[in-house]
Amino acid sequence: MTLLLLSTSDTDLLAARSVAEPALELRLGNPARVPDPVALLDGVRLVVVRLLGGARAWDGLDALRTGCAE
Repeated sequence: MTLLLLSTSDTDLLAARSVAEPALELRLGNPARVPDPVALLDGVRLVVVRLLGGARAWDGLDALRTGCAE
């Protein structure tokens, strides 16, 4: 199972990268730097999004939600 963690907090991503043996395969990214969020969903079973500033902080959130629902 793969977990997709998207966070606008670089410290979240650094902390996740530092886990020596994660329980799940991790795919990490900063949504502000992701051109196509739906492309990240291939093979992902769980998505966690942390947006500092709320939903207004990332225009791709609706596309990601739609991709998850499909």
